[in-house]
Amino acid sequence: MENATYGPVLNSQLKYPVFTDSPVHAGLLQQADKGTTPAYPDTANAAYSDYQNAFSTPRMVQRVLVDKVDINTAMAQAQASCQKIYDQHAS
Repeated sequence: MENATYGPVLNSQLKYPVFTDSPVHAGLLQQADKGTTPAYPDTANAAYSDYQNAFSTPRMVQRVLVDKVDINTAMAQAQASCQKIYDQHAS
């Protein structure tokens, strides 16, 4: 556990010394205790999974930083991509 790069997953692990002795693990403990789910404020569902797998947000950042696309254009493209994904999952 001392060399692990993950936080506690069981309540019994909350008291392990590594989560107070190591600054990295202390941060993982805090994240496990007070963090939010990756999908927040959305819910983890098929649409969110498809959004993540499409790399829409990283692609938006790349378009601005690497491709020198105007930020408003890049955001509009990302929004359109995300909307298309969510529309496919609409019931």
